[in-house]
Amino acid sequence: MARKKRNFRVNQSKVFSVPAIVGQKRDISRALKVGRSQIAAANEQSKAMGCGEPFRADGCYEGTRAEKRRYIQELNLRRADHGEPPMVNFDGGYGDET
Repeated sequence: MARKKRNFRVNQSKVFSVPAIVGQKRDISRALKVGRSQIAAANEQSKAMGCGEPFRADGCYEGTRAEKRRYIQELNLRRADHGEPPMVNFDGGYGDET
């Protein structure tokens, strides 16, 4: 018995096509959180790196996954210039502060 070819355009999942329409989800990183007195300086440094102003009023980092990755890469480049070890984002995404 021969297998029937699937028409993938008809059988597309509606769930997986939603993020392309809505846009990327913005998540809040508690691992990259700064103190309330450091928010202005952190936003200024982030703007100098070309990452915008991602720190909110409570000090948490808010951005998409791609923006967060770019910020950490830029931060690690600057840390390498000063001879410091690279920073790793341990944010599990379930509200854990690590």
